[in-house]
Amino acid sequence: MAGKRKVDDWINGYCEMLQTTESPDIYKKWVAVSTIAAALKRKCWLSWHNHVDTHPNMYIVLVGPPAIGKGMALGPARQMLSSIGIKMSASCTTLQAMIEDLLSCTDTRIIDGIPMISSSLTVV
Repeated sequence: MAGKRKVDDWINGYCEMLQTTESPDIYKKWVAVSTIAAALKRKCWLSWHNHVDTHPNMYIVLVGPPAIGKGMALGPARQMLSSIGIKMSASCTTLQAMIEDLLSCTDTRIIDGIPMISSSLTVV
């Protein structure tokens, strides 16, 4: 049985949690969106006609000068994702290390009798 929700809107709740930080509101909002995407991995999709499944891919980049608050907005999200076992890779990594990270996060599930294989990796 699911517990009671702590916030009605997770994105606004994340932004409110960081309201006392100097991080720009737009960073807080996009980090919240990317946190939801990271938690969902490839477990959500749209089934179009002719049985074509569309999985969303999100590429979110926070751009700004040093010390404007990118890390401050990302910190709590990184901790949350880590605490629930979401596979993450560092943004400063070699191609070989990223490939190894992708290989280590392969997930196989059976859905309606069909094996579904995916490799979801969040890069922070």
